[in-house]
Formats: sequence, C-alpha cells, structure tokens
Amino acid sequence: MPVFIFNDLSLNHYYNDFGLFKQDVREFIQFYNLVSQKYSHNIYVFRNEFYSISVCNNLFRDAINDTRYFSREQKRQLLVVLDKGQPYLPEESAIPQGMAFSYNNKAVPNTGFAESAYLQYMDESAPLYSISGSEFQSNILKVCIFQNSSLLKEQDVMNYFSMVKLEQWAKDLQKPLMSWKDVFDYIAMRFNWLELTEDAKKSLKKETLDRIICDSIIQRLDIINRMSNAQSEDEYKELDNKYWYGDRALFSDESESRKNELKDKFTFLINGKKTFCSYHGKISHKSFRIYISSKPKPQEKIYIAYIGKHL
Repeated sequence: MPVFIFNDLSLNHYYNDFGLFKQDVREFIQFYNLVSQKYSHNIYVFRNEFYSISVCNNLFRDAINDTRYFSREQKRQLLVVLDKGQPYLPEESAIPQGMAFSYNNKAVPNTGFAESAYLQYMDESAPLYSISGSEFQSNILKVCIFQNSSLLKEQDVMNYFSMVKLEQWAKDLQKPLMSWKDVFDYIAMRFNWLELTEDAKKSLKKETLDRIICDSIIQRLDIINRMSNAQSEDEYKELDNKYWYGDRALFSDESESRKNELKDKFTFLINGKKTFCSYHGKISHKSFRIYISSKPKPQEKIYIAYIGKHL
C-alpha cells in the first residue's frame, strides 16, 4: 500500500510574489484532494516546513490570513490539509541516525524528500510529488544515501510533478483496505508463506481500524514472506541485513530480561499448541508489534501469533 509524500523542498521558502505563493498553495491543496480525498491513499506532509515559509516578508500564517489573496474557504482548505488530525504518517522520522542524503551535490534535510528516498530504499512504495515548475522536474530523482559519511547507495526516487500523471497512477492502485476483514483476506491471498492465527485476528479486532496501521502491517508481512520465499542464500542475507539489524531495525528478538519477565505474554496458541514467540516486527505508529512463530528462514512457514499494541 503506497504512501504519497509531498516534496516540501519544491516550495519556495522565500516568496517575493504573492501570486506565485497562491498558485503553489492551490497545487498543494489539489494534491491533497486528489490523493487523500478522492482515492483515499495515505499522504505524508512535513508540516513544519510550511510554517517556516516567508511571503513578501510576511510569516506563513500572516500570508494565508491576507484576504486579498485567500478567501475564507481557501484558507479553511489549507488549514484542514495541515491539521494534525488528518491521517498522515507520524511526524517522527523513520530515517536512522547517521544516515544523510544529497541531491545534485547538495545536502537534503530530513524532510519529505529524504523520507521518500529512505522509504523507497527500504523497498516501500512512497512516491514523491513535487510542485510543477520547481527544480524537481524529472520522474526519477537520483539521490545519494550516506551512512556514517560513507556512500550507501544512489537511489532512484520515483517523483511526480504532473497532476494528470499522478492521477493515472493513483486510480490504478489497489483500493485501500477499509476493514480488518479486508486485511485478513488480503494476507491470505497475497502471502503464501504466512498464516494468521485466530489469536492474531482476535487481538487486531480489538483495535480501531487505522489506515496507517493497515498499510504498515502489510509492508512488514511482505518482508517476512519475501524472506521465507528467498530463492538463494544471498537474497535471504540481503533481506536479513536490511531489516533485522541497525538502530532502526524493523524486526528483532526480545531482550533476555523481557523474555524472562513476560514469558506468559509472549506465549500464544498456534495449531492448538502453546508456543513461545519472541521475534517481532515493529510499527512505531501507536507502538504496534507483530509477533511471529520464529525468525523467517527460506522455505519455512511462519505463523503470525499476535498483532496489536506493544506488550
């Protein structure tokens, strides 16, 4: 399930023309209405960057309050888009410490652009949308990713800068999962090496449906399924190194102290047998965890024992 990320760096941070500012704001609202409202896909907006914009020596808040340029309805629309209650990804960055980015030999701050580059490096569907007329007018942006000052990879970042092309892609995507039953059915259909236990379904049904959680669950399970389906040792090791190690690893084992203290909580019923499950996937949003029967190995089935709040 994709998340569409707005490239806040495609905005001017110092506007000398109110007309251009208004034009870019309208395009941003159009992006939101198309992706989030019309097609119900998740979007990521780094809100802080908006409030640092200066327009003809006016602060952003003062600029959007200028009734010569924005009607009440236009102002309302913009504030709705930037409201923290909207279904955005959390503002906490997924980017690990020590990782840095550059584009066209210039450093890229950890905003939407960097977030998109990192998520695409992690094999997640996270296309970028840049304001038309900005410097980001290419469908592929080549971003250098560094880890502790060493070049890790030159990442091709998928980028849109045309509403027409963006809509063509958005409307062809699978519709968002709108219920836990949709999630269960999708998992059963998509992941041949995984099986949801009744305990996992029961624990998830207790939680309020959340589009971000739905998409994150699918992304984590896709990684587990790919590890189980690995066709070579090299393919398995690449996935293992990428997702199970590092400061922000998506998967890990529990510490020995938590295993001892919470043994009963980590014991789940799998095929009628009580099974201790300490390996888990992490979802930072709402501190969710996915506990699995064992660490994935090639050609071995994995049971999903629990999905829910951090135990």
